Amino acid sequence: MDAGYLSRILGGFDRQGLIEKRISDRDNRQIILVLTDRGREMFAAINARSRDEIAAMLGRLSNPEQARLVAALETVERLLGD
Repeated sequence: MDAGYLSRILGGFDRQGLIEKRISDRDNRQIILVLTDRGREMFAAINARSRDEIAAMLGRLSNPEQARLVAALETVERLLGD
């Protein structure tokens, strides 16, 4: 993702009242982005929907299929490391 695109996304979040910008206490050149109450509520809703959708996808798999998926994810984790 290039800097211009990220800047436009963050600008949209700011206009919607989802984030606020704070100057870092350690380095005045750094800006810390913090979710507002509205931003936390929206994130919680998106996170809950994602969790429900994943649970539905996994629920359609049989026990052996779930075991295969877990093994595949363990392989990915092992290959990519910590």
